[in-house]
Amino acid sequence: MRPADVARLKEQIVADPVSRRLSEVLLRRADKLLTTPLLVRQMRGRRLLDVSRAAESRILVLAMAARLTDDPRYVARARAELLNVAAFDDWNPSHFLDVAEMSLAVSIGLDWLHDSLSPADRALLSEALRTKALRPSFDAPVGQLWWITGDNNWCQVCHGGLVAAALATWEDDPALAESVIRRARANLGKAALAAYAPDGAYPEGPGYWDYGTTFHVMLVSSLQSALGSDLGLADFPGFAVTGDYMAQVTSPTGKFYDYADSPTGRSLSPALFWFARRFDRPSLLDWDLARLDANLAAYDKGKAAGGDDRFFPLALLWWQPAFQATASRAQAWPPTSWLGRGNNPLAIHRSAWGDPLAVYLGFKGGSPSGNHGHMDASSFIVEADGVRWALDLGMQDYETLESKGIALWEGKQGGGRWTVFRIGAASHNIVVFDGGDPFVKGMASFVRFSAAGPIPHSVIDVSALWPGRVSRYWRGAALLPDRRVLLEDEWTTASAPVALRWQWLTKAKVTVEAPDRVRLEQEGKTARLIFQREGGGKVDLAVTEAAALQQPYDAENKDTRRLDASFPSPAGETGRLRVWFVPDKAPLPGTGFEEALPASLAAWSGNLP
Repeated sequence: MRPADVARLKEQIVADPVSRRLSEVLLRRADKLLTTPLLVRQMRGRRLLDVSRAAESRILVLAMAARLTDDPRYVARARAELLNVAAFDDWNPSHFLDVAEMSLAVSIGLDWLHDSLSPADRALLSEALRTKALRPSFDAPVGQLWWITGDNNWCQVCHGGLVAAALATWEDDPALAESVIRRARANLGKAALAAYAPDGAYPEGPGYWDYGTTFHVMLVSSLQSALGSDLGLADFPGFAVTGDYMAQVTSPTGKFYDYADSPTGRSLSPALFWFARRFDRPSLLDWDLARLDANLAAYDKGKAAGGDDRFFPLALLWWQPAFQATASRAQAWPPTSWLGRGNNPLAIHRSAWGDPLAVYLGFKGGSPSGNHGHMDASSFIVEADGVRWALDLGMQDYETLESKGIALWEGKQGGGRWTVFRIGAASHNIVVFDGGDPFVKGMASFVRFSAAGPIPHSVIDVSALWPGRVSRYWRGAALLPDRRVLLEDEWTTASAPVALRWQWLTKAKVTVEAPDRVRLEQEGKTARLIFQREGGGKVDLAVTEAAALQQPYDAENKDTRRLDASFPSPAGETGRLRVWFVPDKAPLPGTGFEEALPASLAAWSGNLP
């Protein structure tokens, strides 16, 4: 943060209401930190990550408070935090994310408070960065350095934290610093292409978007500030539009479409403030500004959704006051139907923007084999009338599983990862064949997508996830103008009969009203599911509480249950099941629009190139 940035922020805080509110909350947090005990090098399982993140949070807050107020108390406390973590024996290079995040924390403190620290302090912190972060990134065992050429969030986070350290220590070892920056430039392209191309859809889900992308923009921002160039690291395909992905995976109720290892709750995202400023896209901040009061109140209490608020001060740094003037422009809403292609593709269809009661359909392809992947390929979530009727449970805290001996990262077929309820097939809104697991290395790809006309829709080819059981399996989803959602499954069985189980996970009270009809009740609202099997075949409807499907090591999933529709399919059969989601006051099937969608999914319009 340069002197010009500090001067600008001080002026903004006086003149701009949003800047002032952000700074007031930040200073209250800084005041609390003045009497908080210093951090202790305490591992949680195999990780030091909680401590590294706490250091980031504290140092960011205190360093910014010091620059904005010139209050020596904040400088003194930030100095104490910096010297404390610098004295740790190491920053846990066996799990290099811990090193990267601690590296970023110390680098920010050293840079932002440079003139307030003594030469001895600066030398000590520089030495800590070089011996505990930069040199280990070259000298640690190869098995700890796989992230250098990786293609996921680790690559972004580790290179981002280390580049910050390289810039902060450049004067003390320019050769080492240059090698770190050159290495990042040479390797980040692979991760960025995997993460954002071509439409900005992040394959590890919205929670990891916030993680990897925040470090990516920190890297870009720090290079631009220190060198006058970002070295092209913001020019990757899909990167400029990835903010649109975050808008699309945020539902009308303000929750994430929490596929893969993602949290359900969304909190303020400083990275989006950077994207809005960099690409002149104020609409990217619609959600953050609309919920600013709630987000600031949560930050004040240390209860940010998802439990993470350590980068909050960056929102103030990157906020552009002129964006407030663009708050009302209904004509600029994003598209109501959106396809995010890439390694873990997904489609979003919603009835409207700016309406918390809108119908929202999230529908994804992909493969369980992706980083942080779940057995959620071809799954969906549905919202209407302010209620999430069909849900994804998102992630479970890793340490709660690893501490109980679960092989959480064993992602092979039959591996320990798939025994976790929130991760495996049992908790996702998919069709399960013969009660088994989908093929882990299979890929579900979109073969139809249409945002045009009265019925936006998407179709996924899921055949590769069920080899040996089906020769072909497609799943389609459509949003009708009368607010109904149609889910259609179409399959051809292989050489043996199979048993199908269609799954819908929900927190609603479920009542089977008829052999083909279910009533859902939740939060004072009502909806229905209507099942239509081709040829008039029956389905067996059953409801099972999530607790009965879980193991002792699984997280509690309170008030959650799964509706199953089960039936057999003989060898060689081409079968079809249509399921209608009908929110309150929407018409029942047979009252219009159905003729616009042919029975065969292959006949649905919207062929993809």
